[in-house]
Formats: sequence, C-alpha cells, structure tokens
Amino acid sequence: MNSNGKENGNDGADEISDKGLSDVISDGATSSGSTATTSSGKEENPEEDYIRNHLKTYTWYHGLMFGNICDKLLKWDYSFLVRRVITKSDKFLCISVRIASKVYHFRLRTNQHGWTCPKLHEKFPRLPKQRYEHIFEIINSWSQIFPSIIAVPRRSLVLQHDWIQLDQILGKGAFGEVFKARFTAPGATASIEVAAKRALGDAKRSQIQEFCHEASIQAVLQHENVVAFYGIASLEEPIIVLMELVTGGDLEKLLKSNLKLSKVQIIYFAMNIACGMRYIASKNVIHRDLAARNCLITKDLKAKISDFGLSRLGPQVIEKSIKKAPIRWMSPESLLTGVFNEKTDVWSYGVLLTEMMTRCAHKPLWPMGIKDAQEHIKTSDAPHRIPNGEPRELLAIVDACCANMTVEQMYSSLMSEVRYIFSKSVEEKWVPLGKTSVPQYLLSFETIVESAYWQSKRSRKVEDFLLYVKLARRYRKKLIKFQSNAELKYLEEKGSSRFSKYAKTILKPRSNSIPNIVNDMGKLLESDSEKANCIAESFERQYINEKSKLFELPDTYDSIQPTVWVTDDEVYKTIKRCKNSCSKTSDDVPFTFIKMIAPLISSALAQIFNFSMIKGEVPEAWKTSIVIPLAKTKNPSTALDFRPISLTSHLCRIYERCILNQLTPFLNYVEFWSPSQHGFLPKRSTVTNMLEAMNDWTEALDRGEQVDIIYIDFAKAFDRVPHDKLLEKLIDLKINKYLVIWLNAYLENRTFRVKVGETLSDYKTSICGVPQGAVLSPILFGVYVNSMSAILPAEVKIKQFADDTKIYTALKKDSHTSPLQDALNSLSSWCDDAKLDLNQSKTVTLTLGKRRNEINYQIRNQDIKRVTITRDLGFLISSNLDFSEHWKKAINAAKLITTRVFNQYSSKKPRLMILLYKTFIRPLVEYGTSISYPLNKKEQRNIESIQNSFTRRLYSRNIGRYITPQDSDYINASERNLLYGLSSLEHRRQTIDKKLISKIMLGKNPETRFNFQTVKRHMRTIYTNCLAAGNQQLETNQTPIGPTSGVIPLEMKKSNDRQKTMNTTLGRKKSRDGGMIKSSKSKKSKKSKRKFFSFRRKNREGIQLPTGMSTVPVGSPKATPTSQAPPLPTPPLQNPPLATPPTSVTSVPSPSQNSAPPISGPPTSTQSKSPTTPQ
Repeated sequence: MNSNGKENGNDGADEISDKGLSDVISDGATSSGSTATTSSGKEENPEEDYIRNHLKTYTWYHGLMFGNICDKLLKWDYSFLVRRVITKSDKFLCISVRIASKVYHFRLRTNQHGWTCPKLHEKFPRLPKQRYEHIFEIINSWSQIFPSIIAVPRRSLVLQHDWIQLDQILGKGAFGEVFKARFTAPGATASIEVAAKRALGDAKRSQIQEFCHEASIQAVLQHENVVAFYGIASLEEPIIVLMELVTGGDLEKLLKSNLKLSKVQIIYFAMNIACGMRYIASKNVIHRDLAARNCLITKDLKAKISDFGLSRLGPQVIEKSIKKAPIRWMSPESLLTGVFNEKTDVWSYGVLLTEMMTRCAHKPLWPMGIKDAQEHIKTSDAPHRIPNGEPRELLAIVDACCANMTVEQMYSSLMSEVRYIFSKSVEEKWVPLGKTSVPQYLLSFETIVESAYWQSKRSRKVEDFLLYVKLARRYRKKLIKFQSNAELKYLEEKGSSRFSKYAKTILKPRSNSIPNIVNDMGKLLESDSEKANCIAESFERQYINEKSKLFELPDTYDSIQPTVWVTDDEVYKTIKRCKNSCSKTSDDVPFTFIKMIAPLISSALAQIFNFSMIKGEVPEAWKTSIVIPLAKTKNPSTALDFRPISLTSHLCRIYERCILNQLTPFLNYVEFWSPSQHGFLPKRSTVTNMLEAMNDWTEALDRGEQVDIIYIDFAKAFDRVPHDKLLEKLIDLKINKYLVIWLNAYLENRTFRVKVGETLSDYKTSICGVPQGAVLSPILFGVYVNSMSAILPAEVKIKQFADDTKIYTALKKDSHTSPLQDALNSLSSWCDDAKLDLNQSKTVTLTLGKRRNEINYQIRNQDIKRVTITRDLGFLISSNLDFSEHWKKAINAAKLITTRVFNQYSSKKPRLMILLYKTFIRPLVEYGTSISYPLNKKEQRNIESIQNSFTRRLYSRNIGRYITPQDSDYINASERNLLYGLSSLEHRRQTIDKKLISKIMLGKNPETRFNFQTVKRHMRTIYTNCLAAGNQQLETNQTPIGPTSGVIPLEMKKSNDRQKTMNTTLGRKKSRDGGMIKSSKSKKSKKSKRKFFSFRRKNREGIQLPTGMSTVPVGSPKATPTSQAPPLPTPPLQNPPLATPPTSVTSVPSPSQNSAPPISGPPTSTQSKSPTTPQ
C-alpha cells in the first residue's frame, strides 16, 4: 500500500470484469453485494451468511485482503486463494491465482441458482461452465482438471469471530470502536482479556485499508514495550483487531492526574519508550506519531507504545501532504521536505521528553498556533526546551534529539564519525599500484648473476664470461616467466578495468613534479612550498570579476522546475556508479572507503543533501578545493604556464551528480540549448560538432567558394565567469528557487590551496568563476555562454564545445569583405558585457579553398594570426582539408605505444595483450574516423599496419621467434585477425559510419539533415537530405531506406567487382598482409590523377543512392540533385529495431537513373539483381 492509501495489487484487473469491479450481473442475477430485509427490519447480506455458515471453514479462504498482501502470499505458479475484495462501490469474493509470475483475480458471482466464475472459465477452458451450489465445488472441479494448483492456507494471525466475545465499550473513533473483550484461542481451556478494535459498518474502503494496515504493522512488532498484537478477525464483517489490554490508561492522562509522580518514575517511562522505539527502528518501521497520548501504562507502571495508524514500513517515506501529521511533534526536515525516517522519530522522542518533564500541562510550543509553531520549528536552533532545574542529562538528551542543527554541524558530525571509523579500520599505507614483490629465489639468482658478472670482469677469462652469459640467460628466462604470470594473475584478480588503470600508469606515465620556476621578481623557486604559494598567488590574481551587487531572489519569482530532492536509494546508486579514487580532498577520506560504507551513510547523506538544498547552506569543506597545477606547455618556467584543476569534496561531487541528473532533463525539456552547443550534452559530442562543420564547409567548397574559419579562445574561461550574471541567467530560465539559492551559496566565498608534491599552499580566495574539475562547472559555463550564437550575423555560423568555439562563413570569389569581421565586433562587445576576455594570442584564422583570398581580420584593432593548420577538437585541420598531418601524428603515437607495450609486458597470453591493444592503441587510430576518413591508399596501409604489426609481434612471441613471409608457419594479417578475434580497421571504420548514419536517419542524433558529399577524381556523389528522400520513397510506396526494409542505409562497403576495378585503375595489388602495394604496371603519375580537393569523405562510387540523389560529373553545369523537393515530415516509425543485415543485400533503383550501383553486403554475402520486397 502506498502513501496515498491505494493498493499496489490489481484487485480491479480485467480478468474480473470488462466493465470494472462495480458492474452488476445482468439477466436478472443478483449482485454479490445485494442485501435483503428481514421482518425484523435488520438488513442481511446473503453473501455474508454464506461466508459465516460455509466458506470460513476452508483454510484457503482468507477473508478480507488487499492486493499487496495477496501478491506476497502467492509465491508459486498456480498457487491460489479465495478472498474478500472491497472497492469504492462494491464488495465481492474472488479467486486470486498466480500464473506465469503474474497474479490474476477472478470474480465470483452468485444468484439464486448458485456460484460461477466466468473469467476463470475463460482462462481454463476445460473447466465446465455451470453453476455450483458451493464455492468449494468450483475449487474441487478445478483441481481435478488441473492437479498442479496449490491452495495457500490462511495465516495463523487470521482469527474467527466465534473466538471473540465483546464486553463493554472503552472508546470510539472516526471509523472504529474499542471494546473490552475476551478471546478464547482454539484448544484453550480459558479465555484472556483483550482490547478489541472493531471497524464501523459504514467505514469507507480507504478507512478499512488504514485499519488493516495498522494491524499489519503491529503484526511485525513483538516487544515488551510495544502493545502486543494477537490477530485480526477478517473472515467476515465487521473486522476486529485484537490487541493487548492495557488498563493503566495513556501517559498524558497519568501525568496530568498524578502530579505526585516522581521524576525517577518519569525517567523510567522515558527509558521504556526509548527501548521500544529502538526495537521499532530495528524492524524498519517509522512510527511518525510518537507522543504522550499514544503511550499506554500497564498496572505495574511500564510504558508501552501504541497507535500505529500513521506508521510506515521502510527506511524512508516522502509524503506530499502532511495534513494528518502532528505538526507540533514534527522535525524541520519533515515540515520542509515531507521526508520521514528514523531521525524524525528521534526528534519526536525529544518532544515527548519535554511533555513528560512539563507533566503534559499543555501542548508543545503552547500558546503558539499551528502556523507559528511550524515556522518556529523551521527557523529556531532549539525549538523545544525543558524547564530549568530538570536533570542536566535530560536537557542534553533533548538538545541532542531536537537541536535544529545547521548543515555545517550535521556534515561535521558525520565526517568526524567517518574519519574515526577510517582511522580504526584501515591502515594507511602507500603501495605502488599493481606492483608485485619479486620472490626470494629470483633475488638470490640475481645476486648470483651479479657476482658472476664481476668475476668475469676481474678475471678476464673466456670461461667465466660464458658462465655469466649462461646464468644471465637463465635468469632472464625465469624473470620473464614470473612477470608474465604476475601480469595474468593481476588481470584475473582485479579485472580488466583495474588492470587497464594500472597499465596506463606504465604506458602513459605522467610526472606530477613541478620544475623550478621563476616568480614575478625573477627569483628562482626550488622548494615545493615556495612554488605552491607562487602558483596559488598567480591563480588568485586571475579572479578579477567581483560581484557588482548582492544576490537577491525576486519576490515574485515563480520557478517551473520541481524542487531537487534526493532519496537514500538515489544517493547509494550514485556512489556506486562513481569510480574509485584515493585523491586527497577536503574530506580527508578516500572515496574508495566511502564506497565501502555507502550502505551505512547513504541515508545520512540524503538528509544532509536535502537540508543543504532547502536551507541554502553549503558546508565549508564543499567550498574548499585542492588545486593541482597542470602544465600548459612542455617546459613551464613561470606560474602562468599552469592551469588549475580543482579536487573538490567527494561527497559534494556526489550531490552535484544528483543535481545534474535532474537539471539536465529540465534544460532539455525547456529546449534551452542552442543547436550550436555540443559539449557535455546527451547525443552530442566532438564528432557531431565536426560533422556539422564539415558538412557546411564541403557544401561551400563544392560551390567554388572559400571558407574562412576563426577559432576563438577565451582567456581563463571557467575562472572569469561572474557569479551575479550567471545567477541572472539561471533566474531567467525559471530554475527552482531553492537550487538558485544553493548555487549562490556554493559559488561565493570559495577557497583553494595549491598542492605541489606533498606540500599545500596557504588558503586563497576565488571571487568569481566555476571550479575546473567540479561536476556542475561544464553545464554552468554552457548556460552562461549559450546566448553567444544569437548575436552573430545570419551569414556566420558558430560551433561550440563548452569553451572551444569556432565561427565561419562562406565567401564567394574575389570577396574583399567578410561578415566575420562584423561577427568579431559583436562577439567582442558580448565579451565585454559578459566580462569574459578573448585570448588574442591563441585566436587564429584558417582559410579553406582552392583559390584563397586572404582577408585580414582584427579583434580590437589587433590582427588575428593566420595559420595553415590548427587543432580542432582533436583533429588537425589544414587549409586543403586532407587530414594527412592528423594521421601522421596518430600513426606515430600508435607506434610509440605499441613499442612500449611489448617492452613493458612479457606476457604471451592473447587475452592480456589484446586488451592492451584495444585499450591504448586502437583508439588512437579510430577517433573521429567519420570525419577524418583516410582517402590516401598509403595512409590506409599505414593505419592497417598498426594492427598488422601488433598481431605479427604477438604471434612471433607465442611461437618463440620472429616470423617473416618466407617462413613456412607464416600466416597473413587476415588469418591473424581471425585468430585473435579482431576485425580489420577498414571494416571497423565502415561499421562506425553505418551506425552513425543509421542513428541520424532514425532520429537518434539531434542532427537529421546532412549533405554527405564526396569529390574524388572525376566523380562526385551528392547525398542531399537523406531523410526527405527516405520519406519520399515511403510515400511513393517504394522500398524504404533504413532498418525497416532490411537494407542497411548508405552502405559504405564497396562491392568486390568495384574494388577490383579500383585496384586495377590505381595499379595496385594486394600484399600478403592484406594491404596494397605498388604494381610495376602503373605508368601514369599520381599527380595527373589527383585533383586538388581529394579531401572528401571516402570513395563512394559503390554506394546505393536514395531517391532524389544523383551522381553527376564535376564539370557538369548542373551539379545538383535531380529532384530538389522540400523536406517532408518524418513519418511515425514507432522506433523500429535495427535490422540484422540479410544474407543477400539488394539495391534499390533510383527514379532518376536507369540503374544504381549495388550496395555491397558483408564479406560472405552475395549480390542480388532484383530488389526484394520489405517484410
């Protein structure tokens, strides 16, 4: 049952009735809930009489039961029970049965002819369709046809009304009465006195549900300081709950009536209640209504806790409405957030102590009204106090229970406990990552080899030298064997992720040491302390944008974002998803240890997070960062050559991730992001950024225009963001007001310390900016610069990835003016208003085009540096756009890492070595291949040689010698790839392109319109508006392009015939490694064949053309699509799954052509001549 009082079960399932639960049996039948009036005037229900006289004798009849409990009892397939169901308008009997892990509820119907269950007949057709005199006859007939059904007997706590005898009434509530009664258990010789709580006959369904819920909570609890529960009589009406009879009355009346009660006795009552609440908390029950009126006193003066009407089962409950809750006993977090947990009961216990010490003279916080008391609890540090003169120990307990602690106090208290546990349970010891100690026998052998070396050097004898060589070889062989076994053991024990992390420290070592630098006075700094303080002062001087005004939230501010709340489970999952880290932060506890104790602290962290949000307070430890200076140049000499990377609190980063998980969907919901921004957003990346830009550039170059690009660099971008202007933008977005206040507290008055070696600098203050390295910083910076694209002229386009920005435009021949200069002027004014500085020394311009008219651009009367090649999001972009320099650098880097892998690792195990290859080598030559696809055959061979060289060296290591093509046991590259489970890099590049274009056509990427173009020698293929062409095919009843047709869209792989033709034309033949080598038959010069712009995406002569796309010669006057129809709306495809490529792939003819080149399928497929009909 949830907090709204509704059932989780499916009592109103379709199996009961097509019209709903309250439908009436037609054809003159009488509803099961109908009543008849006797001559005495008393209404009688025939169904109640049947239950009382016949049905309750069977153990598979459970009486009144709600769906959530029914689902728990039916644990096995074909287990069943019969129960009573109450809806808002009807009461009836039903059979509940679990079939194939689903519970079905079949309504039983009756009239003067007997009982029937129509829906049960539909589910089990072999069951005879007839009316039965008794329900057990239906069960017997069903069991004979289906012997596998299992009857679930009712629980022992379900009692019969015959065992209960009501005496005098003790009290009456809203929907129940309490009687003094006698209970005689089956087989017992004597009865006992009990308290019987009976539901009223006119009680509503929700009231009866709460009545039964209270009984289910009490059934879990069996303790001497909790009122005992004997059972519930729910087989027939009215429902009766039996509890322990406590004759001493409640604690409130006792304290008011007996003023002579000693303080010792009152403290004894408090101890009893504390023991009971401790037990209740151990059973995962939240009482929510602990007060003196709900504590009963026995004859021997022992306190017992009662009244579980508001109680809930679980570690935490969030209520949207607190109307029924006792306001004066509630904690601040419950009033603010609606959260109830174990700590809220602790608060209520403190309020209960104030009641007891004042002898319940008045209600807590009297004479305040409800609204004033509620505000006082939220704002006061200690809202509840006991009178002076009471025991000091009780005063301390009340303060501990009811102290309205600040977020700083709560966080400090938690972290002090965590640090204490860490110091006692973990021995802090520095251990090199992945290092394995060398065994003693190798150390002894090393000593022997070393002594043999020195002996041969002293004696100068040949036999001594040969002995040394023999020992050295044996030692090397044993050492290699030990190292390979240790590497494999580490991989198997720690897993691939941990092994890759360790391997990165070996293959890509990074030095954290800071070289000697010169300060502003020209003094050489050598000690870590001097360098740390010098760099910290340099960083502090970068924060120049101080707040111009104090932050104030408008009085009429109305946010549209829900309040950012987190739950225990959300915090726990966020902690577990984060990577392990032992970096030192302001927490002074490694994050690895925090992950170990996550189940213990997730509840406390959730409470601190929610308190921090609702109060707008941030602990000081969260606002303190340890800054690691990262060198911007190879040889840094001054403090300006470093950039700050902040290590913030681990716990703060957890909360930032929780906030980010709720902030990102909101920004997407309001469609905030500019289409030009690709940084840190779902479905966007550096590849989509470059793909859009390349599409615009190639379109302009096809028209014979030149493209001018300006790469904008911001000086200290993240560190210069002014807080007041950032908060104004968040307010304009209607971000939740609590989040705006929290972000203001998070950003202001931040401090940092620079770490050099093991030395920390003095504390420094940052008055502006967002900390680099924090979780929320990228999205906050994106929010701040998102409006940049709106100020540019329409002819100028912009592409952004966080702070990496480029603007560009296409210019016609002989143009002497450019709208880029106007864009630069507007951008300069925008930066002045945003208080961001442009780094003019790193802002460069690049021109693309065959005949380039170089225009001089200026920023604030200073010329922008012109370059012929520059780095753009990891790609080297040159003026001829051929990516040759990009691939040279990538290939050299891959060769370097390959050499390091074989030098550092001695293992022969393919699993280990292939893991290193896939993790560190292959990504270097596969990054962004959709953008920088290699067209040059030499580049393709060089890239493929990376994998061929690696597999050849690995295969040579396995057989014990280096192999050459002349060896008899030599296998070529394709066979080695098959042996090690690898695909060729060419095939992987094609697969990446297929997936990217399929995502675009299916709408899984935000970019849905591209003109994929290729200029290659004497042919160019133009793909215009892929989606519009596909939609046009759908509308004209032609074979659609995409996964729904079983045809892979825009197949990248050339057919075998076409490949042979290309090889013959180029005068190349295949080598044994699968690459291409020169043929002596080739006589023509390459330069005569190559056009200037051979930089396009790949050779696409063998690619199928969608409808509306054409292939025309470059020199043709009409180099346009044959049908330039306007874009059509995308049809509702209902998210079809990506189809598996068929064994034979067919081509789809284009209306504008007589025939189209066929799509080539997988290497094992064959080409079909006729198009297939889509399934």
